[in-house]
Amino acid sequence: MKTRAEEYLVYVLIEIVLTLNSTLFLFSNFEVAVGITYQVLDHHITEEIRTDGEQAFQEHLDQVERVQEEQREILKGLIEKHRLKVIYLEGLTEEDLPIFQAILAAMKRRPEKIPREQWLRVGAAGKLFIEGVIEEIRPAEDLEAYLAADPVQPDGSIVIDLKKQEAREAAIVRRLVDPINIIVLGQAHDLSDHIKPPDRYLRIAPKSLPRLESANKKADHPEE
Repeated sequence: MKTRAEEYLVYVLIEIVLTLNSTLFLFSNFEVAVGITYQVLDHHITEEIRTDGEQAFQEHLDQVERVQEEQREILKGLIEKHRLKVIYLEGLTEEDLPIFQAILAAMKRRPEKIPREQWLRVGAAGKLFIEGVIEEIRPAEDLEAYLAADPVQPDGSIVIDLKKQEAREAAIVRRLVDPINIIVLGQAHDLSDHIKPPDRYLRIAPKSLPRLESANKKADHPEE
């Protein structure tokens, strides 16, 4: 016959085995949660083109409009797939947000009165907000880093400081706080140095987007 001590030891061993089996089962079915950031590449309105004449500027707006039409479909697909309600927007800071929200509210009240150029300035994200597809547009920029990286010098010349651009991009990534983020951001920006595995980073380019000579080659169309 087993003593009480022996019976207790058997009981403890059985409990250990059961616990190990449960732990192994949990680990075998555990998926590591990773973040995903989608950068939908943007095409900005370039004011300097106005100096080439009104026709040239209108053709430029035509091109921006084609890109934004594609952006809208890309954004809607990502929003529907991941059930998201937020888009982050380049060039927007917390300080600018109240003014931007007021502009969107005014446009939503009288959309038929808004000229094309104004629609293009709020972009695909602004249109989706006005349509009720998303609930929020969040600032992608930290004001201090954004202003410091401005390449336009007091004399009007353009000087790009790569260290300041990197600091700006790092600040942008710090603002992307959700498990899945969508940001509308120009193709000259590459956030891969600041988004590390296992988190994922995908750049998505509308087909009609003109490519910059120095643009990152990682851009692709969504496959997911």
